[in-house]
Amino acid sequence: MLKEFKSGSDVQSYAADLASKIRLTQDVIEQNMKDRALRSKVFYDKDTKEPQIAVGSIVLLFNDTLKIGVTKISQELGRPIPGCIKV
Repeated sequence: MLKEFKSGSDVQSYAADLASKIRLTQDVIEQNMKDRALRSKVFYDKDTKEPQIAVGSIVLLFNDTLKIGVTKISQELGRPIPGCIKV
């Protein structure tokens, strides 16, 4: 194989041809990744619902750094508050 590319121009043309093929392959891979990301997003978003939280809604307060049954608000107010609070 090396005997075929003895002259410098043959090596340069081979390198240029190889570089163009690599760029083309990279473009195809990039497009496939974008297509797959879009398909994954559509699949994920199909069953996703936007939370309906408005002022006055009762929501569950979650803070895993505190003991069960004790919230930061209850510590500040000095009395226990259930897990659900009004927004």
